[in-house]
Amino acid sequence: MTTADKQPGKRDSFGSSFGVLVVLFVGWKLGRDNVFDELTNGGTFNLPPWILKTILFLIRFVAPAALLAIAIFQIHE
Repeated sequence: MTTADKQPGKRDSFGSSFGVLVVLFVGWKLGRDNVFDELTNGGTFNLPPWILKTILFLIRFVAPAALLAIAIFQIHE
């Protein structure tokens, strides 16, 4: 039985919290070169450098903030 089953209208924020950890790991611990390697399929798919830098910025800064905001709003519902 989940938290949502016990309290109607409440959701479990575990998914958002786990998502934040994954995004933080990919953005900071995995490293820029490994992320670029994964995004370009080992260099076989060429993307302009500005797209790669934008994606890395989104992974490092925007995605964790958005997922934390979702988790906070789920807790306060």
